[in-house]
Amino acid sequence: MRRRVTALLKLALGVALIAWLLSQLDFAEVARLSRAGDVADLVLGLGAFVVALAGFQALRLHVLVRRHTGSLATSYKLFFVGALFNNLLPSNVGGDAVRLLYLRDMGGGVGGPLALLLLHRLTGLGVLLVGATFYVLARPARALGLLAGGEAAIDPGTALLVVLAGLVVGSLLLMLGLRLQRVRKLLADAAGAVRSLSWSDWAALLLLTGLFQAARLVGFLFIARYLGQLADPFDTIFVLAAAAVAALLPISIAGLGVMEGSISYLFVAFGMDPAAAISAAFAHRLALLLMALVGGVVYGLSRGRPGPGAPVEASGGT
Repeated sequence: MRRRVTALLKLALGVALIAWLLSQLDFAEVARLSRAGDVADLVLGLGAFVVALAGFQALRLHVLVRRHTGSLATSYKLFFVGALFNNLLPSNVGGDAVRLLYLRDMGGGVGGPLALLLLHRLTGLGVLLVGATFYVLARPARALGLLAGGEAAIDPGTALLVVLAGLVVGSLLLMLGLRLQRVRKLLADAAGAVRSLSWSDWAALLLLTGLFQAARLVGFLFIARYLGQLADPFDTIFVLAAAAVAALLPISIAGLGVMEGSISYLFVAFGMDPAAAISAAFAHRLALLLMALVGGVVYGLSRGRPGPGAPVEASGGT
């Protein structure tokens, strides 16, 4: 019961944040910018998001779990059903938890698949953080301007939010580490799963991760251009990294509202028109919802069959 209440509260907060962003959106300005934009840029931008998610992100997962799924098709089912639970359902079972249950039922145990799913998450975030670090080193004055003031300043409240996000993530990882230390078999399975990855697996994972984030970057650049804005690619890397960290805060479902708010705020801080910034953030969310809808179709068609379509009890996934 408590978990359901928590999930509903997270959903309510995410919806409230989305509603607040919509209240800040100048729809007349969005219409004006859209009329002046090239539809080809919009198609390319949305297409880049779809390629990033349904292409590179799904293939990243396949590289890690193919020894358990046995085929690319099953890995794709796993990806899309996870997207459904991550982005559309206000369930207390996240997409990775559902994927873990499926992988366990395929004979993968718990420790190994858990380590691989964490690796899927952490490498995606890690590439962005490396990019953001190079950004700070290459443009220290601009990066410091975001924190200390100036034309593109982040207020103290936002800086505090970033710090809190780091503390939350660090605490969660520490708690996970302490918990795993008490379960030797889980640790052994996790270590074995990571060791089973070959050098070619690591190379493919890192290449696909870079392509995944690059495609997302291109998507935002084209959406911005459609709305009459020239987003700086290096600034956009920083925006994506900061938004990814903010989305880790466990205060809404799938970062709903938190991610959009972070992307919008930082794009505006870098000089983008507010209407265009919020619209770009919503375009990205639209692509995520599309993945979830495909996942709903896959889940509905494959219920009762072995593999990722088998029924999963939401109450047992935490």
